[in-house]
Amino acid sequence: MHQKDYAGHYDILYKFQDELLEIISSLDNMFYLTGGTALSRFHNYNHRYSDDLDFFTNKNNMFRSELKDFLLKSNHLEFEITVESKDFVRILFSQNSLVLQLDFVHEYIEKIEKFNLIDNHKIDTLNEIMSNKFGAILNRDEPKDIADILEAHSRGYKDWRKAFEMANVKQSLSIEELLVRFETFPVKLLEKIKYVHSATREFHILNCRNILKSIVKNITL
Repeated sequence: MHQKDYAGHYDILYKFQDELLEIISSLDNMFYLTGGTALSRFHNYNHRYSDDLDFFTNKNNMFRSELKDFLLKSNHLEFEITVESKDFVRILFSQNSLVLQLDFVHEYIEKIEKFNLIDNHKIDTLNEIMSNKFGAILNRDEPKDIADILEAHSRGYKDWRKAFEMANVKQSLSIEELLVRFETFPVKLLEKIKYVHSATREFHILNCRNILKSIVKNITL
């Protein structure tokens, strides 16, 4: 799909996302939206198109029951559970030619910051999202994680030390490890991101190294 075709496709996909978000929000559960979609659509970064919905819940012995309630209320839609384990479930919802991936994750650590309520949806905080991004880049070379970090910096996010400390609570993480991942990230991978505006892509690619160095400096000050 070419850049010019993205907008129309995602207008339709986002309506499908909204339908499923409304179902989640209509039920009594502790699922909150996190990740790139939360950042782009609800924190209004609008920097890249995001295909998936990532729902987390913490220390929730009702995880399975709440997920079952969601599926029961979604039974008018076509879906397939493609991955299922004790604390992780991936579901693919289909509508005409659209396929929307929903991930449900049960974490056994306490949530550090309470989620925000935005448009009646439970949405993760910026600090939590950035802390999760730090943890994610240790385990994968996903350009979307770096793109989200770069955009947060560009939007004036400054709580990098706090986000790093929060990431350390969730998993063992050293500043040296983070620095290595930043320094060795293949900047060319950012070309794969479905940016909303080409100017954002160009800015990220041009300034990636300097921004990441600035973030590490902010953490270590």
